[in-house]
Amino acid sequence: MHSAYYSVKRWFYQPNKSIDDSLLSKFYNADQELNAVASELDSFDGRKEPERCTALVAKLRSYQDKVLQLLENVVDHAVAAHLRAPRDYRVKFPDDVCHESLSGQLWFGAECLSAGSNILNREIESAAMRPLARAVTRQLDALRVALREQFFRDPFGYSDRILDMLRVFDHMFAEFELSYVSAMVPVKSAKEYGLHQDVIVLFSETTVRALRLKFITVDMIESCDPALMFTIPRLAMVAGLLIYPEGPLKVDQDPMQMPEMFRHFLRLLSRIKELLVTLNREELYTLEKCLCRAEEPSTIMKETMADHLTMEDYDIPVMHDYVEKLCRSLPSLGKGSPKFSTPAENSHDESSPSPTGDEELALMLQQMEMAAHYEMRTKFRSSTDLIQRLYVCISGVADQLHQNYASDLRSILKCIFDIHSEPVPEPVTVPAAKDQQPAGTTTPQIPSDPSASHYRQNLLVSAGGVATADPAAVAAAAASGGETAARPTVSKEPPAWVPDAGTDFCSACDSPFTFVRRKHHCRNCGKIFCSQCSSNTVPLPQYQITRPVRVCNHCMLFDLHPFSIQEPGSSSSTNGGSPSQIRSPVASSASSTSSLSSTGNPPQ
Repeated sequence: MHSAYYSVKRWFYQPNKSIDDSLLSKFYNADQELNAVASELDSFDGRKEPERCTALVAKLRSYQDKVLQLLENVVDHAVAAHLRAPRDYRVKFPDDVCHESLSGQLWFGAECLSAGSNILNREIESAAMRPLARAVTRQLDALRVALREQFFRDPFGYSDRILDMLRVFDHMFAEFELSYVSAMVPVKSAKEYGLHQDVIVLFSETTVRALRLKFITVDMIESCDPALMFTIPRLAMVAGLLIYPEGPLKVDQDPMQMPEMFRHFLRLLSRIKELLVTLNREELYTLEKCLCRAEEPSTIMKETMADHLTMEDYDIPVMHDYVEKLCRSLPSLGKGSPKFSTPAENSHDESSPSPTGDEELALMLQQMEMAAHYEMRTKFRSSTDLIQRLYVCISGVADQLHQNYASDLRSILKCIFDIHSEPVPEPVTVPAAKDQQPAGTTTPQIPSDPSASHYRQNLLVSAGGVATADPAAVAAAAASGGETAARPTVSKEPPAWVPDAGTDFCSACDSPFTFVRRKHHCRNCGKIFCSQCSSNTVPLPQYQITRPVRVCNHCMLFDLHPFSIQEPGSSSSTNGGSPSQIRSPVASSASSTSSLSSTGNPPQ
């Protein structure tokens, strides 16, 4: 009856072509097709014609997907962004859940729950969601009727009643989506999501390090080489155990504090670390080359590290060269020795003063540790055997990650490729004239730490932000190889920041801040913005900020003159081995011209 009523009404109005192109017209046509399939499905007994019923159900779900997609477009067009329900919780979903047909599955699930059905093995959750499912279906049915009526009244406008109904449905559907997906699949908690982000940071830092050491190339990342799916997790385990021992792969912490994907390999990771710390730098280099090439250690042992890079370029700490330490400290310790000499016998002669009790105890503990590492190495016939064992263990853990945690690993690698496929701004130097620096003023010498600064930078990028620098670390970030850049002394004070508790909405788009949509301060005006409204990074030499920092879109367009062309002869500093560089517009001032270099295409 309703279908005939709307058909006659549509024939009476005789809409023109411009009306047929409107969103409400497309929604009306899709809704009519959905009603036709639903009517046909109700016209016969599905138990007597199961094949026809199955085909119609599949057709019904496809039309539901289409209707909800058009309804989502209507909500996007009619409802302001700050009035919509946030969807930030989707970052906690598995990556294979968020697809185009998710809305249709949610609608189908809501109708099944409303009819009294239960999710398999989820009876308690189904009973808890049933009232919300009924409310969603009632609101959706009422909204479909209201939109059909609105199409005949004004196909290009929305009444206040329609806008209120759209906002209510948007919030109800978002709440049902979170409840339904949480009942169907495992959803990360806030703590698990934080640990997941730590793993992304570790993998990202490993990728940067592998590029710097030429283990992988930029072309491999740009082409998404499948070999990287095996190379990066393997190298990340070595980096997480040796270079970042306090990171997510800290083996001496509570297992519940580790990421779930590595939690089941805690004992094996501890064993791997015990063997890794016994290697010298050349052996570690050989091991990492094996992990990259998937070749046997015997074929790579012929390639010495000196053929590719120097000892200073390889960033494994010197404290891990236990073989050399043992050769110097325990010359008489051999295989099968039941005990070792006292510290006074090994480290001092008769003429040297006797150490105090605390020093003697420290020396004894140190030599006991080195003796334990030496005894561990004696279990292997040669360095090749030790590297072979480590290669098998590390590759085995990485293969298990691909098999048991394919979804998590896929999302991590996708984030890594996204991070390193976009240019990342790097520190720049702003030279200052010598006559501008007053007498008696010296540039502070702040040692740079590329690994730590890059790790913090990737941490901010993986969380959805852009890395920024505090004023105290500007000289360290701008320095390269222990050298510091001269900073201009003539400047003005940066603006005061709006307190974090001063607002809960973006100053530009009024979007509410959530767990994922974080607050970011513009360094030029001090106001608080979301990441989309403050995604620009430029140096601010007028505030003695010589590296790119975050600024809002308004300041970028009207205050900082971002469209000035960069001088051909300007220089830029490169951070830690980023392969390719592109130029981007920067701010210009009366005293100096800054150049911004951002990383080319080499993951929260």
